[in-house]
Amino acid sequence: MTSEAFMLSFPPMKRWQGFALLLLTIQAPAFAEGIDLLNTRSFQGGPINNETVSQLRVKWVYQTAPDTGTASNAQGSISSTPAVDGPYLYFNDMTGYLTKLDRFTGKLIWRKNYVNDLSVPGFVVKGSRNTPYVKGDLIIVGSNMGLVDRLCRLTPGATPSALGCASGDGAIVLAINKQTGQVVWRTKADTHPSSKITGSISGHDNMIFVPVGNWEEDWARAYPNIYVDPVDPASHYPCCSARGSLVAMDVNTGEIRWKRHTNIGDDPDHELTPALRALLQPKGSFGTSTYGHNPTVDAARRQVYIATAQTTTAPQVAQDCEQARRRSGDPNANIPGLPAGVNCNNLNEKLKIYANAMLAVDMDTGRVNWVHYAHKYDAWNHACGAPDLYGWATVVPALFPVPIANTANCSQTPIGPDMGFGQQPKLVRNANLGRGKRGDVVVGGNKDGRLFGLDPATGRKIWETNVEPGGVYGGLQFGLAADDGKVFFGTTNSRNMGRDVRTPYVPVTTFLGINGFTALGLKTGPFVKRDAALPSEYPAPADQNLPFPGPNLVYGINDYPNVYPDPDNRGGPPSFMKGPASGPVEPWTLVNPPSDVGADGLTVFNDHGRLQTIDGMVHAVDAGSGEILWQRPAYDGIKGTLGNGQAFGTLSVGNGVVFIGYQDGKGTMVALDAESGRKLFEFHNQITLANGSVMQSGAVEGGPQVVRNMVYWGVGAESGGLFTNAA
Repeated sequence: MTSEAFMLSFPPMKRWQGFALLLLTIQAPAFAEGIDLLNTRSFQGGPINNETVSQLRVKWVYQTAPDTGTASNAQGSISSTPAVDGPYLYFNDMTGYLTKLDRFTGKLIWRKNYVNDLSVPGFVVKGSRNTPYVKGDLIIVGSNMGLVDRLCRLTPGATPSALGCASGDGAIVLAINKQTGQVVWRTKADTHPSSKITGSISGHDNMIFVPVGNWEEDWARAYPNIYVDPVDPASHYPCCSARGSLVAMDVNTGEIRWKRHTNIGDDPDHELTPALRALLQPKGSFGTSTYGHNPTVDAARRQVYIATAQTTTAPQVAQDCEQARRRSGDPNANIPGLPAGVNCNNLNEKLKIYANAMLAVDMDTGRVNWVHYAHKYDAWNHACGAPDLYGWATVVPALFPVPIANTANCSQTPIGPDMGFGQQPKLVRNANLGRGKRGDVVVGGNKDGRLFGLDPATGRKIWETNVEPGGVYGGLQFGLAADDGKVFFGTTNSRNMGRDVRTPYVPVTTFLGINGFTALGLKTGPFVKRDAALPSEYPAPADQNLPFPGPNLVYGINDYPNVYPDPDNRGGPPSFMKGPASGPVEPWTLVNPPSDVGADGLTVFNDHGRLQTIDGMVHAVDAGSGEILWQRPAYDGIKGTLGNGQAFGTLSVGNGVVFIGYQDGKGTMVALDAESGRKLFEFHNQITLANGSVMQSGAVEGGPQVVRNMVYWGVGAESGGLFTNAA
């Protein structure tokens, strides 16, 4: 794959292959994906603006992995924003390399392989998808792969070579000398084998803040028990025991200053009173990763903002509370027998379960200053009936191709809905709050399609806006950008996207007999985002007898795309799963769509003069009020190429321009007018096929960056590269 830089007034574009990478910075070193402490991803000054952006031309190309001659995804994907420090560019790719380039010429300065060059026994790093954090002479990154060596060796076709099976020693932070590429210090932010650092690292003064997630929700589906040696391939992984966290470290030494877990687990540190600890039966409360991009630092208030995903298990008392809410339809329903001062509304906070939430953490102590919950209950892992994450249900998974069946790891009822936060919040300064008032707002979005604006001092909700239908893949995931009192973001619209609305969908109420779905009935219905939703009936986990997991059951509907083998004969998704293959289509009426968007009859429709879409979208929202200013689909109707599209990655905004990449199989990067959403610039990644022809290919996940008159971005997605010699 490749990374590529663009410069104004350069000769006409030349053909290039692989990925693209867009980066934004200023004179000071850029860290993580936030560029500034407030995580705004905004740039100011420089010649690139809404009048000149159309003049961007290719300056150089750096290829991270050779072309394969086919349209398949290569292994060198760059799925995060690179960092700029003076004349140099630093970035990670999914083949497991950290690379330093001359940012003006694309010349390689050094390239380090994580396993061969940067790992030692006990601290094996397979790869990183972080944007490097640059501080002085240090480059700081976190590990992403969480497959331990013993598990990897069980994978058919994967041999125990350095690049094949050396992988996964917990959530490891590396500090690397930027001159030599040598490791200065190593620290484990978390020792759980499944832990990872998907989100990038932020910092302030001599502190860095590390967001920790884990792979355990994936392992739960049917991985063997890796905690015994030798590993019995017929055993089942005992889920769950991993917890998310925010970890503060000394930037110069890697010493851990404090760790704030985002879930209580089984209270190993005795933070709860005996009466509260007794409420954690039978399995405790685990999970709750924090991921998406990097934490936001509020130096003035001395706090860090993060957001969290769902739990993987749920105490019985939490299940009972949710059942009471759903039976009654009352979001404030309660149950008898709780300790004094505890009710179903404050249960999570009392038990220190910070799932599906935005929270402020004291940067000096790790204390939680406030928490705002999007959902009071959301307990889910892949043993709860999710289809394989890495392909359609009829495709053997590439990551760990074993029969998938371990429903004992899903004992909670209700299940899901798997609607956590897949992005970190942004702090918007001096927003117009109306009635002559201005103030700061913390903005974050949930996978269910809701965007929230909170008071940074108290966590009080200022506004809430429903911006799209939502789904287990978004809704909102990964990037937000803020500039001039507005927030800009992309959404995936994963319930609808990628299907022709004219194709009839099958409302399933009967048992499935394909691909091992032998005892699971599905029903379809409208998706409801609120607590206390009254669901359609669905089978309890005990009723699932599946040699291969079925679809996730979310309030009685199928919210996953890969239940059926390509029902409309349009083929599988080119770069990321899209859906649904069954269930109701929910067209979204675009708010103030730009004038260059029209109905194409495939993903954008004209309904009595209103444009509706089932595609992913790009949005602009007023940060002070939550008002939607404009929306445009990730495909451009009659003025664009028809097909599937997601606006899944991070953005950058400044000088009246919004840069965003699409997950459309065509490696698309666009620049939009910040005021109207009108498209100003479009570029597609190209690869060379074996016959010498070229085609558009790839996906853009990593957010764009701009440095004066140059733009950098990487093309690709998190795909391949786990087992380089796997069949």
